Amino acid sequence: MSTSLYEPVTLEAGTTARTATGQGDPVRVLESVDKPVSAVIFMLVLTDAKTGSGDKLDAFVQARLDRTNWINIVHFTQVLGNGADDLLYVAKVSASAAQAMFEKDTTLAADAIRNLLAEDFRAAWTITDAGGHVQSFTFKVLAIPV
Repeated sequence: MSTSLYEPVTLEAGTTARTATGQGDPVRVLESVDKPVSAVIFMLVLTDAKTGSGDKLDAFVQARLDRTNWINIVHFTQVLGNGADDLLYVAKVSASAAQAMFEKDTTLAADAIRNLLAEDFRAAWTITDAGGHVQSFTFKVLAIPV
């Protein structure tokens, strides 16, 4: 299967409301692209965050550089469960941009990226409950090779 540049690839489908921390399956985004890729645009599309205002969603894109270890390369803006929906967050990871050295388990702050491309990517998320109710976030994560 050949994928074109600028064609979105789904890392997380967003068809189910997420109520707990988790991660998606590995997706080979760059393997079938029919032209050289210089960057990948990642998008977090939030469709429903109608939960408690203290609840939080931290959404990440992870890359597997060595086919073993998952590294956070995108940490999207933290989303509060205050009823917001139809939000779109965008991050661009570039193959040609410099990347400072880091230890693999180093936390990646919200609103941050690491300029690393790999064969495998996946979405991951941490949901924090402020207490007293069931938290729920519905979202999808897309990768667009450019």
